[in-house]
Amino acid sequence: MVKVLLQGLPADVEFMIQSLREKGYRILSESGRYPNRNSVYVRVYLDVDFF
Repeated sequence: MVKVLLQGLPADVEFMIQSLREKGYRILSESGRYPNRNSVYVRVYLDVDFF
């Protein structure tokens, strides 16, 4: 299990999460979308099982 922090535009973060799922990675937990201060970016914390 690996902890992952994704940061980016909301649509890009969603695309990356969906891409991980399509490639067969199991997302064990996914946080909400937290807005970054003074930015259009959001961050999401994931627990991902790579095996």
